[in-house]
Amino acid sequence: MANVKLIVKSTKNPSEIYVRFYRGKELDITSKSGFLINPKFWHKKGYVKNMVDSQSSRFLNEKLPRLKEHIINTFNESYNQGKIINKKWLDSTVMSFHSQPLKDEENEKFYFTPFFEVFVDDKEKEVSIKTGKKLSDRTIKKYKGTLNVVKAFESERDVNLRWRELDSEFHKSFLDYMTNDLLYNRTNASKHLSIINQVCSYAKSKGIELNPYAANNKFSLPRDKTYDPYLNIQEIKNISSLDFSDNPRLDNARDWLLIGVWTGLRISDILELNSLQIQTGRFQIMTEKVSDKVVIPIHPDVQTILDKRGGNFPKKISDQKFNDYIKEIGELAGLTESILGGKKVKVTLPNGEETFRKRIDYYPKYELISSHICRRSFATNHYGKIPNKTIRAITGHSSDSMLERYLKQSHLEHVIELEEYWAKQFSEL
Repeated sequence: MANVKLIVKSTKNPSEIYVRFYRGKELDITSKSGFLINPKFWHKKGYVKNMVDSQSSRFLNEKLPRLKEHIINTFNESYNQGKIINKKWLDSTVMSFHSQPLKDEENEKFYFTPFFEVFVDDKEKEVSIKTGKKLSDRTIKKYKGTLNVVKAFESERDVNLRWRELDSEFHKSFLDYMTNDLLYNRTNASKHLSIINQVCSYAKSKGIELNPYAANNKFSLPRDKTYDPYLNIQEIKNISSLDFSDNPRLDNARDWLLIGVWTGLRISDILELNSLQIQTGRFQIMTEKVSDKVVIPIHPDVQTILDKRGGNFPKKISDQKFNDYIKEIGELAGLTESILGGKKVKVTLPNGEETFRKRIDYYPKYELISSHICRRSFATNHYGKIPNKTIRAITGHSSDSMLERYLKQSHLEHVIELEEYWAKQFSEL
């Protein structure tokens, strides 16, 4: 039969309370309990006596029995799992009771940030079961970005987050830090919280004991409504008709933009298109994000571009240059009306540091154009004219609801459609 006994060996004040764990003659090990006491207040039967400080007395008399119970429970689990029961095991068991690492390598068992670093390292090596590919650099960058925000929060608030501290109070405090100290909008804050949920789920799968709040993925925040623009058919025609014969830089970018709005691909796939992917008058490509084969018919505008270039695609450019150039193109095409949208603007944080944050306001439409407008324009311009499943087969949206959240037709355009419908109905009377 296993037994746990608490003993004080010294007469010096303060003295360590030791825990002795023994089981017949086969096992007898001792470890420091992590608690100190004045020996004159210690009863030889293993409890606190006659202590003037009643609060300290209650604390120890509550904690010590729980420590003994923890050792017995852990022994039952460890013995059943075939683990070696020795002094190292007892030291580790006592330290786990206090949520303290036995050594630096065990920090991730008790502290959030060291495990977050392990999570990022593992994700950098991970190969997706679905695609057979490693995670994209962009995804890893997002993980590292959230890790840096957590580290900055710990530094600012002078804390080292333990797993047991990831509760509703941390949720509120971290949100306060992101929104008031870093001036993040709700969408950015929500993205960081979502990644924290991923880390917690990964920790849970590794057997780490979490605060129930964290274990149930409670870290969330409703995102801001998005006001991303798209290009309607007339705007696309205006861009197509621009004469860039004396500006090969903008002519090249304009052609990529037109290819984008008529293929519905992500920018990472658009800029990788080549003539080898054209078979029987259609694009046949493997998309980067989901590694899925997509077949897309060639739109007449795209065919015109290919014919103009002798069957070749425009010259490859970086995402950043593409985003910069199409803003110029948008301005030249007359996309100057003021619309509601999100744009990064310079702000000053409470600590005096200057940075950029996305802010919702009214801006000229051309300033809000980015590579995302290609896929968004394709989906919006074809919605209601061809079956949703046809659009989704090209854009990669997994459901109608996801597709509909992506559509960006303006309220005014809906009004005009209703007016045109009524006019048509009246003319048929």
